Order: sequence, then C-alpha cells, then structure tokens
Amino acid sequence: MSTDLLTVHEHDLIELVAKIMSWRNLHHIPVENELGECVGIITHNDLEAAKHNGRSDETLATHIMKKEVITVGPNDLITQAREIMINNAIGSVPVVFKGKLVGVVTRWDIQQLEKK
Repeated sequence: MSTDLLTVHEHDLIELVAKIMSWRNLHHIPVENELGECVGIITHNDLEAAKHNGRSDETLATHIMKKEVITVGPNDLITQAREIMINNAIGSVPVVFKGKLVGVVTRWDIQQLEKK
C-alpha cells in the first residue's frame, strides 16, 4: 500500500488535476471533499475522455470523477484488493478508514509483492 498520497479536491479544475498527474506520472488520483473524505477517483482515461468530449479546462474534478469508488480497509488482505481490481478491471483501490483515505493499493504494489 502506498501511503505517500497525492490527492485533489473535488472542486479543483481538471487542468490542475491533469498537471499533477503528469508531474507525478500518476495513472489515477483520489478525490477528497472538504472533510478529507475520499469521494471519488480520477483516472488518466477519465481525463482523456473529458478532453475528447469537449470538456474545458474550467471543468471541475467532481464533474469527471468516478463517484462509486470501490475501497478496502487497512486490515483487509492484499489478496482481497487484488481480487477487487481483477473483478472490476481497475488499477487501484483506495484504502479508507472511518471515511478518510489512508492509502492506495495499486497493480504495481501487487506486482512487487508477487515478485518476492
């Protein structure tokens, strides 16, 4: 699980989201609200679709984020996160405790474990 998290706010412009993701070479980024709760996730594909569908750089993160976020808890097994990613064809699963984002498990994290 990665705990050095970079997130965006639901009212951030997608132009900022795109720049942050490009700067840190991220394929997905969690979206938080004013209370620090994980309320969505934006993927590189979401940004590409927004551009393709004519969304402007003035569009907010909340307008393109996936709001139905599949999460795991900090005590869940890594195998559960792996199965969730496989069954839902997603590349990451936010780790949430009491509504707050505490980490993210990615395909890369799992690949590193499987190499050991």
